Amino acid sequence: MKQGERVTLDDGRTIDGHDFVDEPLPGRTVVIAGDTAPVEKMDSFAANADLLVHEATFASDQQGNAHAYGHSTIADTCGIAKRAKVKKLVLTHVSSRYSRNEDVYLNEVEEQFPGAVVAYDLFVLKLEKTSGRQND
Repeated sequence: MKQGERVTLDDGRTIDGHDFVDEPLPGRTVVIAGDTAPVEKMDSFAANADLLVHEATFASDQQGNAHAYGHSTIADTCGIAKRAKVKKLVLTHVSSRYSRNEDVYLNEVEEQFPGAVVAYDLFVLKLEKTSGRQND
């Protein structure tokens, strides 16, 4: 019945599974890339994802430093998100150097990818379900 199939009971009655089960809901695509320099293939890997969680250890003025140590900048991460056309972006693995001047980091994130979220310790994100129905 869960697949919407017709089931015949022992007493001979037939029940149509479609009368009891809704159409399946589409899944969501979540892509996580942590502690990494930008990777070219990430654009296609994350294409049209519902959520991209990607490290952005440094602000963009630290690109040389970031890449030398295998990290990404805000511009790197936001660029991937834009090219991949992701719906939501969460930046992680932020250098502790920004704890003293958090606004510099947050302002660049908002400028590069409005609506992006910067994760923090014990951060929880609720990813809403999509109904998959045209009128919902």
